Amino acid sequence: MFWHKQKNKDFSLLIFGLISFLIIVFIALIIIILLAKVKENPKEFLETKEQIKNYIEETPTVFLKKNYYNEMKDLVILINGSSVEDAISVVEKSFFSTRVPQENLDVHLQTFLKIKELEESGKLTTDEIIKLLNDLMTKIDYEENYN
Repeated sequence: MFWHKQKNKDFSLLIFGLISFLIIVFIALIIIILLAKVKENPKEFLETKEQIKNYIEETPTVFLKKNYYNEMKDLVILINGSSVEDAISVVEKSFFSTRVPQENLDVHLQTFLKIKELEESGKLTTDEIIKLLNDLMTKIDYEENYN
């Protein structure tokens, strides 16, 4: 009919459709290329996977011990001269966030429990915390064996 306007074609939908189609095609091409690469050399990918697994399993214990010792030393420096409440909160955060070597887990836990026991009894001071942390560092014996 002559009184109806002719509808203009909406080019925005056409452009959006074209862009989405191109994105899907590019993703498909990337997946095909990667799969072809894996099929060409599957041993290379398996060897890399094994190397990563071996590296994770064989985390150098010396590095872990050194890092643990340094974190405890930094903790002593950090709480030196602070209030008892601040020292307790810093010690709690640090003791729970520090990665502890396997052979030092018992000593680490005993020191933390001793700090909590003294806190509950009301006999805890900052100097006492520092003394317990210094005893912990003496027990882990890092400096003599690994320095």
